[in-house]
Amino acid sequence: RNGLPALRRRIAQLQSMQPKTWHTGEAFLLSHYFLEVANRHTRMLPLLNEFVKDIREVTGCQAVGVRIRDTDGNIPYTAYEGFTKEFYEKESPLSIKSDNCMCINVVKGTTAPNLRFYTEYGSFYINGTTHFLSTVSDEEKGQTRNECNRVGYESVALIPIRGEGGILGLVHIADPEENMVPVELVTVLENVAMHLGAALSRIWAQEEREKLILELRDALDKIRTLRGLIPICASCKKIRDDDGYWHQVEVYLCDHSEAEFSHGICPECAEKLYSDAFGKEGGNPPNPGMD
Repeated sequence: RNGLPALRRRIAQLQSMQPKTWHTGEAFLLSHYFLEVANRHTRMLPLLNEFVKDIREVTGCQAVGVRIRDTDGNIPYTAYEGFTKEFYEKESPLSIKSDNCMCINVVKGTTAPNLRFYTEYGSFYINGTTHFLSTVSDEEKGQTRNECNRVGYESVALIPIRGEGGILGLVHIADPEENMVPVELVTVLENVAMHLGAALSRIWAQEEREKLILELRDALDKIRTLRGLIPICASCKKIRDDDGYWHQVEVYLCDHSEAEFSHGICPECAEKLYSDAFGKEGGNPPNPGMD
């Protein structure tokens, strides 16, 4: 984060020196910076929080949020800054299964690049929501909820986060002033979003590996418990556990394996137990059976 102020100063210099092509230099600087951020993190929330803070600072926009799609089709804000609590609580619970708006279009990939407010990459951007809603036909813009305009945001950009498996979510940028998200900036941030998508795919894959390793270790620990040295009483045959408590053999094995027990009587024990009834008369011991 120490390099961010210097990055903004350099971008300002490029804008003043090359007003028509400044975004080329900015794209390189931003891409390199956010690639370093993406590679530095190994957990999702710290990664998203830093991306949100940095995108907000670089763009100068009032609010930035990241929506991440879950397995049920919900796209809540996983990290955000600048949005009011009211806006967050109302807009966070969106679902691709039940809602219709620009956020849903971007996450589902149902954008139309031939329309002027969409990009080839699949982003939506507008620099005057009031003018947009009053001049663009319903057929062109489709179903919208207009919440950004309702709370006063004139500049809005929705940039898909692409990774393994398709679109993972989106970056939402909003500001009450017009012309805060020019197409050149959107193009730059699309490249930034690709770094974010690659980082998320890497982090999730690593988390799945770690989960599998823990499950395998747990299974091995249980196997080792039964295969290792087990302290057993030489007289009563009870087994001592790791906490120093003594248990019947069947109780211990049930607690440390998938085994279940059914009790019966072996012939030798049956002869001892029922010798008065059968042994003296030379009869056979009772059928031990199983309960």
